[in-house]
Amino acid sequence: MTAGASSPGAASKAAVTAFDAAPGDEALDVILRQARSRDAVTLWHLVQRTDGPRRERAADRLTALVPLPAELSPVLIARAEPRAMRLYWTVLPGTLPIVPAWRRKLWMAWLSLGG
Repeated sequence: MTAGASSPGAASKAAVTAFDAAPGDEALDVILRQARSRDAVTLWHLVQRTDGPRRERAADRLTALVPLPAELSPVLIARAEPRAMRLYWTVLPGTLPIVPAWRRKLWMAWLSLGG
């Protein structure tokens, strides 16, 4: 199930439920249109659960709402590159770090070298 925002509107919540049941463009349109920065976790999950144009749209909306750390690029997020996604998670509103700070710095350095 796609994680939902802590207090989504009725249309947004219904769209997430609909997308979970049968991923489609109509539900995705509602989710992306109504998403706010507090919905970043939902969008992060959508990036991972979609592909092609749907993933690109979800990634674009996510990165528009929550700026990427300087070491990450939108291309890495649009590809749902696992290390980039884990690092991006650490800057999303309302999330807890899933990697220790020292490891995050090491990964950021590796990514900046083209890893």
